Amino acid sequence: MIHLPERLSAHFTLREMSTTSTGLPNTPSPHAVESLRELCTLVLEPWRLVLGAIRVSSGYRSPAVNQAIGGSPTSDHLHGRAADCVPLHVPLEAAWRSLAALVDDLPIDQAICYVREAGRGWIHVGHRATPRRELLVHVDGRYVPWSTYRGPLVLG
Repeated sequence: MIHLPERLSAHFTLREMSTTSTGLPNTPSPHAVESLRELCTLVLEPWRLVLGAIRVSSGYRSPAVNQAIGGSPTSDHLHGRAADCVPLHVPLEAAWRSLAALVDDLPIDQAICYVREAGRGWIHVGHRATPRRELLVHVDGRYVPWSTYRGPLVLG
């Protein structure tokens, strides 16, 4: 059995990377735990060094949790390779720009800035051994490449 308080990296624990508010079981497999450890050490920790504290609102998701929240059936959350994050001490736009600046240096497969009203947006960041380094913005129900997006990152 997996001990949930296990530290995955200096600032992230298995408990926070697998917490869900659905009330459904959400225990990652040993393989998913190792993927979470890689995500934390190779992506989240280096980003945190630049950004400051990060709250993970969604890390690993069991198939039942993923379905309950309306997640994609191909989500990297199902394998422990993604986390949805909220910066604690800087605005979302600054957090996004800091992550975008690191995309060539970190194994970021896909990062998505979810544009919402102030205090409601988040950043999805996924890790893969062979990353696509894809940066997207999700706004008005669609995904737009960061390189072509010209709108705000926080809706007023």
